[in-house]
Amino acid sequence: MPEPNAPLSRNDAISLHAGLARSIVKDIAHSFAAQDIVLLPIKGVLLQQWVYDSPAKRPTTDIDLLIRRDDQHNAHRLLLDQGYRFVETCRSRVARVYQSPWGLSIDLHHRIFPYGRFAMPTEGIIQRSTYDTQLFDAPIRRMHALDLFAHMLGKLTGDHADLNDARRLQDMREIPQALKLDAQETADHLLQCDLHRAAYYVLAMLSRQQPLEPWLQQLRQALPRDPLGKALAWTAVTTVSRLHSSNRLGAIATHTLGGSLLKSIAGLVYALAYHGTAWFRR
Repeated sequence: MPEPNAPLSRNDAISLHAGLARSIVKDIAHSFAAQDIVLLPIKGVLLQQWVYDSPAKRPTTDIDLLIRRDDQHNAHRLLLDQGYRFVETCRSRVARVYQSPWGLSIDLHHRIFPYGRFAMPTEGIIQRSTYDTQLFDAPIRRMHALDLFAHMLGKLTGDHADLNDARRLQDMREIPQALKLDAQETADHLLQCDLHRAAYYVLAMLSRQQPLEPWLQQLRQALPRDPLGKALAWTAVTTVSRLHSSNRLGAIATHTLGGSLLKSIAGLVYALAYHGTAWFRR
């Protein structure tokens, strides 16, 4: 038996954090449901409860939630009434950040990607989701498995992750296995979401980490033939691999991975206009 004052192990600390996060989502979900606000847990808090067999295997630092944009005002009021503190609106204008009374940060999104990046509007995500009362012991909408994979893949690209981001790269291996995704259906969905070029980037990163598992090889083969997209992805991987993931040049490279040449150019222009000269300060 451990000593009463012995420090928690890393796994125990992550499990306690995950339990607190689940309780917070449960409380928010009940209060939102009472006001007919549709709520989708996303990213790490969803992965912990749905994909990984133990929350300790998927650490997360905050709680990400998705609602309709039209519900922002009511959600803001409800959170303040429950003791949450508004911190800021994120720079991309797609989420508001709150501090919970227990210290955890809540990112309340109305879009999962910044404007102009990829094709995953919130309403489509909600329509494909499933009503669920078991996962968080509260009424939520559970994101479709294909949308979860696409979202995490897009986040890896949008955040220009490198090989040091082992935790989120591992998500790309765990999600299809745990949720039994079909490689062809996944490739088709990524194409519909303008994420097929982002998939080239993430798969190339994964292959640099270790040989691709059979399912990931099948996904790569199922993606559409796109020589330009593959060239852009290779350039982005090479750029990010040679630089720290926070380097602004890496961000520019990944902004070229839109679903078409026009969208790639638009993404690059957006990145330059959005961040201005700050891109080149690092």
